Amino acid sequence: MRRWQKMMLMALGTLIAATAVSAYPNLNATTGLVGLPTATEVAPGTLVLAADGLFFDRTLVDGRVVYGVTDRIEVGGGVVVGNHTGILANAKYRLPFTPFGFTTAVGAAFASETDSRDGTQLYFVGTIPLASIAPSGTRIMGTLGVDYTNFDGDSGLRPFAGAQLFLGSRSELGAEYGVGTGSLGKPVSSIYWRQLLTPQWSGQVGFTNIDRFVGRDTHDVFVGLSYLYSTGK
Repeated sequence: MRRWQKMMLMALGTLIAATAVSAYPNLNATTGLVGLPTATEVAPGTLVLAADGLFFDRTLVDGRVVYGVTDRIEVGGGVVVGNHTGILANAKYRLPFTPFGFTTAVGAAFASETDSRDGTQLYFVGTIPLASIAPSGTRIMGTLGVDYTNFDGDSGLRPFAGAQLFLGSRSELGAEYGVGTGSLGKPVSSIYWRQLLTPQWSGQVGFTNIDRFVGRDTHDVFVGLSYLYSTGK
């Protein structure tokens, strides 16, 4: 095999690996951090399935799927089983402009759980590359956003932020923080580690206090897996 062909294959493998880690669906069925979104989306024709177990103060299994409809639109859905049982839905549109270097997106999420724990969330989010260290492949991404959340009878407008440290194409360390405002109460805070296991499989582990769209008093441990499948669209 010629040298340029080997380089092309290596570059393609790196791209697939990076996509598999960064396209991990969050707990609310959209590409993002742990519970908060980023402005990225899965590629067209790409299906990502994920399931996480949360335990400590709660015992939950959160399963979801995200699909890239076009190069700007993704949709997602999920099912939660455990202390609260319910369904999730999410849709995101990446906007065609990049103010100050931010990739931007808008989205809407819906959740319906037992005990009348229903909620909706509208969000605007921007994600930007902050640093890149060659040739190690280390990258830092930052996310800023604001959402309007109505959940379990309470509502409010909240800013949020997140950071992702990509160590090469296989590992990701991230954190998120959503300000607690008005009747929504506690801030959202999470930290996680994601690891590419194969070109299709990724895993994650971390701590979060997110309770669908809002924060809790205590943090839970979560462990999960995701599988990426491309239809070749």
